[in-house]
Amino acid sequence: MLDTAERLIISEIGDFAASLPGGPVTASDAEQLQKELIERVQRVFADIKLQGSCSIPAILKRPRSDWTAGQWAEHVGGRNKDDDPLKYYEFGSLIAVVEMLQQFAKDQQKAGWNACCLEMQKHFIQRGNLQ
Repeated sequence: MLDTAERLIISEIGDFAASLPGGPVTASDAEQLQKELIERVQRVFADIKLQGSCSIPAILKRPRSDWTAGQWAEHVGGRNKDDDPLKYYEFGSLIAVVEMLQQFAKDQQKAGWNACCLEMQKHFIQRGNLQ
């Protein structure tokens, strides 16, 4: 279950993402967007601090973080055709492929979330805003 800080951060990031214009982004645009997002998240943390609680969202467990593509395939019943020159994976159904992709996507979302949390933690510790 998400705590208040996590909900507020997710909401702020969602608002930020919704405000972005479409189209290509240059390196300087990306740097400016990153700066703006960090400022918005800092404001959320400042508001939370004023209310008496401040915490970095929790790192999510990723039990399959070290899996290879083969392990992901085998997890849903895929079989490696090693004897074939193309060395491809064969699945029993399209549903198995969809399930594998959904599980992989969930793992990657956790990876992105964790990277964001670690970056926020580093940012706030460097500035002395978080113990």
